[in-house]
Amino acid sequence: MWPITTANFISHIKAAQVSGITTNGWVYFDFDIGWCTNRDANGNLEPVPGIASMSDLVSQARALGAKVGLYMQPGYDGDAWTMPVTCYSNIVQDAALFASWGIDYLKLDRTLNNDADEEEWMAQFTSALDSACMSNGIPRIYISAACGNVAESYVVAHPWMPLLCNSMRLCGDADGTSPHFGYWQNVWYPAVASVSWLTGPGHFVYMNGQASVGYTGGGASMWFTTNDTRAWYGMSAMTYQELCNSGLPSDPTDLATVFNNPEFVELMRDSLFAPGWPVSTNGTSQTWIRPLYNGDWLVSLWNQGTTSTASISLALTNLVGFPTNVASVRDIFGRSSVLMTNAVSATVNTNGCNLYRISVPAQFNGSAAAIAVVVNGFVVGATITDGGYGYTNTPTVRILGGGGSGAEAVAVVSNWVVVAVNVLDAGSGYTNAPVVVIDPPFIPNPVLGIAPMSFLAFSNLTRGGVYQLQQSVGWYWSNQPVSITATNALYTQMVAGVVSSGDYRLALNPVPAQAFATAAVDYGSIVHATVTSGGSGYVISPEVTIVGGGGTNATAVANISGGVVTSITITDAGVGYTNTPTIRIAPPPAVAVSPTVSPVMRLDSARLSPYDNYQIQFKPTFGGAWENWNGGLFNPTALTNSQYLFITNGAGFFRLEYVP
Repeated sequence: MWPITTANFISHIKAAQVSGITTNGWVYFDFDIGWCTNRDANGNLEPVPGIASMSDLVSQARALGAKVGLYMQPGYDGDAWTMPVTCYSNIVQDAALFASWGIDYLKLDRTLNNDADEEEWMAQFTSALDSACMSNGIPRIYISAACGNVAESYVVAHPWMPLLCNSMRLCGDADGTSPHFGYWQNVWYPAVASVSWLTGPGHFVYMNGQASVGYTGGGASMWFTTNDTRAWYGMSAMTYQELCNSGLPSDPTDLATVFNNPEFVELMRDSLFAPGWPVSTNGTSQTWIRPLYNGDWLVSLWNQGTTSTASISLALTNLVGFPTNVASVRDIFGRSSVLMTNAVSATVNTNGCNLYRISVPAQFNGSAAAIAVVVNGFVVGATITDGGYGYTNTPTVRILGGGGSGAEAVAVVSNWVVVAVNVLDAGSGYTNAPVVVIDPPFIPNPVLGIAPMSFLAFSNLTRGGVYQLQQSVGWYWSNQPVSITATNALYTQMVAGVVSSGDYRLALNPVPAQAFATAAVDYGSIVHATVTSGGSGYVISPEVTIVGGGGTNATAVANISGGVVTSITITDAGVGYTNTPTIRIAPPPAVAVSPTVSPVMRLDSARLSPYDNYQIQFKPTFGGAWENWNGGLFNPTALTNSQYLFITNGAGFFRLEYVP
């Protein structure tokens, strides 16, 4: 994308929308190196002249449903660096600037001299960025960690720092002479220099709609074939590298099988945050595996050969914990599924990569089920309601509840199906039908998902008062779908995400309503404002501020009558407005109670064996020992389970262990 201008940036977003890739996950659009070459007189990073206002660019991109990212690199004070760079002395200032612009993520590039320096810089910068985001009332700015060895440890400790962005990179070399809109790709093991068709590493770019790889140092380039594209992006997904594109592909096959393939993009959003690793190498053929959040595996059969196809195979026994010798194999690029036994095998094209998602076949996931028959307090039989599938051994049968005790039974298996449950002991005292639990054909690896939550505790409520839960949305309060009548002075509520006490409140009825207005711009000035909602409960004229739009100095006052904003008077039309700014009317006063906030983790478990025991375990550091979480032993009654844990540690790791 050259020249680097707001209009050009927005035009690329619109072109991506027309292509359809934005609906399939490519939502981040970012400037690589070249968007900033100087600092202004106040020491602020200064975008190139084509970007009159970064905040305005962000607003325009957001209106199109896109997210905006910027390139930035860490640096030492006093050293000569290619802009944009944040040195130690600029950390707080730059973090505040990024937050004020409202960008969505930063790509950190380059490295400092050693890991210790990098870790210290990263700690200072992330802390400053978090504080700046909270001060500006915006979500955390994601960080694409591409700087050195410390990046991976920070991604593990801070899951909001993904190694991927599903992004379109829209500018590159700062000299302005090259059409490179590229990304310096930290490619896979073994070193890319050993791969003849992918010599580098270097910029991976799209020139005139065609893919190429440029040699380091500005040498010649080679056009990507469809096989090359699949190998590049397939191995990027396998190693959890940044999934990045630098223009719209002209090849319709690539557009359909890679860029407009939601199954492929979803691999880069997998919440396990786990990279893959090589399993075997045979000449120019390699096999790779990567675990996924839901217990599936990603498998890559990679042919680096330049002259012929290759037959490549990976035994299912390499997939740790995979419970069967039969797998459902989903071809990600081919968009088709087959069953394979004992191994994943295929003939792979020259310079190609076949990418497969491996899961347990649906018919192997079914546990058998039965209903107990009770007569006069005795369990006299059990009726099979589902025979299940995949039983290679006789499962254990347990009879639970029903008010009695002592009943025992055994399952009968034929052709991998439970065909009967025979009662061995009828027990006694059963007042209703107990639950018959037939163990599954195998105990699957449990899957644990983690979501940050916040526990809100409101106190000093007025008994009998009707309260409305409200959330702060930047500059006003928004009603949430929770309304209560206080039966005592205390009320608690769980909400998603990490919040502060100023983010929520309980407002006592009658709850005043927020007023809203829109601006009209003519020849760069604000000539009129229309009240779209007058609100209610205003006692005095609320403060009015005018933000965004690319201009400055516009001011206005609100006029009220009967507690309602009836009109907005423009007192200074301002200058330089290229887009419609936002008119912010201060909220009306309310009788409200703010909460105290406690951090909580919601642990969502899946692929459980009902009525078996599971233990939640925790460790505070990556290399630490696992310990049982106090109160973390539970006995699920379904395949899924959710629990809420109050967190006192600043960071740590959870896992779920099956307890026989």
